[in-house]
Amino acid sequence: MKIRFNDPDLNVTNLAVRVLRSGKVIAKLGDESFHYTLHPGHGSGVVDLHKTDERFPVSDPRRYETLGVLAKSAIVAEVGAIGPSPIIELMNLWRPLRLGWMIRRRLRIGVRLPTSLEVDGISVKRGPPDCSEPLAGWIKPPEFYEDVLTHPNAAFLLFDCKKPSSFPYGAMITYRDHRRVVQMRWVRIRDLNRWVAKWEPVFLAAWGRLREQSRGSENGIVAPFSVEDKHGRQNR
Repeated sequence: MKIRFNDPDLNVTNLAVRVLRSGKVIAKLGDESFHYTLHPGHGSGVVDLHKTDERFPVSDPRRYETLGVLAKSAIVAEVGAIGPSPIIELMNLWRPLRLGWMIRRRLRIGVRLPTSLEVDGISVKRGPPDCSEPLAGWIKPPEFYEDVLTHPNAAFLLFDCKKPSSFPYGAMITYRDHRRVVQMRWVRIRDLNRWVAKWEPVFLAAWGRLREQSRGSENGIVAPFSVEDKHGRQNR
């Protein structure tokens, strides 16, 4: 998938991201001679982020630089300590949705969000959007309300036609039930924001503990998962 951006806060002319079937995520900034790889650690049990300098051959140890490591067991322990409450509360925010109610409530269906199958690789370049890009097809709302029922396992943004704001009012998903009938659920954006405000400090605290564990590891990694941009600044 190729998309374009025109954001002055992004300091790169292009960005390529590739998600491999093995779970690895590879990112390359601009035309630099290096790329970053996030390894899920299926076999090693360690999630690591490393930088690959493409100027050196595979046999040269200077080709690879480890930027951060985290034991998967430590991640599992932190998630287990938090418990299932965040997921349960998040699932409870999604309410059943019917076309008739949505029409009477004057909720307009907006953009369709891409699925994981569609976003297996992303190439981002600076410049105005191109109508031939896949993103242009995704942002086109359905012509009729009933059209969403032809897209199971999809997600759309919802807008409140009774309000002048262009900010999304909610989000909806479609899925097949046990009878293979397409159903819909939706959630208010404000409810999602409240959920984030409640649980974000909890997850940030867990991330902080994981960072401390990484600092004290035998690898001596001081700043796990820190990436330098082309100006030498660290983005964590």
